[in-house]
Amino acid sequence: PIIYKGEIDQHFFIPNTHETSCVLLALLENEDLVGSKNTIIIDSVRNLVRFNHRGYWPTYLTKPSERPHDSRHKDLEASCLALTLLGRAREKGFDIDNLDRKIEQTCQWVKNRQNKCGSWGELDDSLGTTTKTCGAIKALVENDPDQYKEKINKGVQWLLKNQDITENGHVGGWKTTENDTSIASNIENTALAVTALLRYGKSHTSVPVQMGIQWLLKHKELGG
Repeated sequence: PIIYKGEIDQHFFIPNTHETSCVLLALLENEDLVGSKNTIIIDSVRNLVRFNHRGYWPTYLTKPSERPHDSRHKDLEASCLALTLLGRAREKGFDIDNLDRKIEQTCQWVKNRQNKCGSWGELDDSLGTTTKTCGAIKALVENDPDQYKEKINKGVQWLLKNQDITENGHVGGWKTTENDTSIASNIENTALAVTALLRYGKSHTSVPVQMGIQWLLKHKELGG
């Protein structure tokens, strides 16, 4: 199976959950590969499932003794991306052992990591971030939006509350964390928030989505 690697430094590469999930999500968009139930996809998803431990993934897909000292044993952002992948694989009809059980375990784990304010952070009750909140919303929507409706709605309300609507030249974007007056909205957070709201079911004509889209268009670099 293919396990995709992220660069740690210019000489050293270690397989990781985030890169592997991103690539497999892209491959699942290819109808020819999906229709033929491509063995590379099947084997890679199976291998990813194997590294799931009671509902979460580590940052790196290796033995604990082989991971960098600063790696996370429980990586929320990577786990949400992998959970989104598993939901997509199930939707596409891939027959993977323990798939339903791992999806349910991970949904429960993600649900229980939500802060009281509706956001998600790296640890329990840690400062919520736009990136992690968007990842959690999309993962739960992908897998069981009815069962986790309350948690999803709470996360969406946190996103809407933290959209930058001040008159500082960054109207419509999203910052990294809530109540952060020192950092301007940025491209990644705003793009993730718009995507999460659309996946949730917000209309593309709704005010928050339109404000986010206009902010992104305004901040396009010259040359594309």
